[in-house]
Amino acid sequence: MNRYRIYRLAGKAGKVLRPLGKVLGKNLIWSLLLLFFAYTALVKPGFLTPDRILGLLSGTVLMLPVTLAMEACLRHRMVDFSMSRVAGAACLMTAAMLQAPVPARFLPGQPLSAVIVFLLALLSGLAAGTVSGNLITLGKMPASLVTFAMAQAVSGLRAAASGSSTVAGLQDTGLVQLLRWPLLTAGKATLQGWVPFSMLLGAGVWLLCRVLTGGGRTRQRELGVGQLMGLFMVTGAAAAVTGFLECIRYDMAAGSMCQGLELKAILAVLLGGAALKDGRAHPWRTAAGTLLVQGINAASGEFFSSRILLLIEGLLLLVLCIREIPSNPSGQAAPSPRRRVRSRRTGSEDDG
Repeated sequence: MNRYRIYRLAGKAGKVLRPLGKVLGKNLIWSLLLLFFAYTALVKPGFLTPDRILGLLSGTVLMLPVTLAMEACLRHRMVDFSMSRVAGAACLMTAAMLQAPVPARFLPGQPLSAVIVFLLALLSGLAAGTVSGNLITLGKMPASLVTFAMAQAVSGLRAAASGSSTVAGLQDTGLVQLLRWPLLTAGKATLQGWVPFSMLLGAGVWLLCRVLTGGGRTRQRELGVGQLMGLFMVTGAAAAVTGFLECIRYDMAAGSMCQGLELKAILAVLLGGAALKDGRAHPWRTAAGTLLVQGINAASGEFFSSRILLLIEGLLLLVLCIREIPSNPSGQAAPSPRRRVRSRRTGSEDDG
């Protein structure tokens, strides 16, 4: 086989593989999901039981509002590091105010209505987002610095109010009973009423973020002061309501709940597609990335330890951040190759 035939075969192979590479690049998350579930099914067939699958879907739906809000922030080169602390504080507040009876350090007498507690949790998230948004927009401060300071402040308030104790035993009346209504049972897992509620919340968060950011196509420099403030109010409210639903789901609240929520949301967004490159929203890929993150967390008890889980998540974040580096970081166009032009007069070749 001569060199000419080798070049022809290589060219034909390139024409076939180039579209395949583009398809896999756009649908990387679906390939990763298929690979993950295939690996777990082959290595440990008893891992993907019906109750485990139902638990993965429930955890994905619970985390989806926070993930969609984080996607809107990342598309505009911002991040909210206060999500986990706001969600944890709302979770503890919900458990403390829905106990029977309410502890004396909060309110004496009978437990509060779950609707009032939900509104208080929502207001706490809106307040945290409003303060962060004002400091970012009016104070011209970096979003990462402001939200990190907000996370520390919320953590201090939470520790001063409840300490490190675990609060358990919620009243099962009213809105709590509605959110715990069994819709589907698979083995030991039950699909409760808070799952469709969280789905509606996720759809509302996506719609609000789309309206605030101009349909998902505007950049950070094009967002006004009101839009940026509204965006951080949405992220704070989504985190607080997620903490409220987390307490309803587990019937308890502890200091370690909702820990690392924003990092898992960032990982899910980056796994879901190139949101940082084109500035567009990919809600279905983000949902698939959230499912993959939930699957990796569920596999930590079966295939590896929690320390290895932190290592895997950190390495995935680094690899996905490296993938966002453009091929031409300077932003300048590559110089065009020079042509050699034969002069008519002299017959010599010059660079053209």
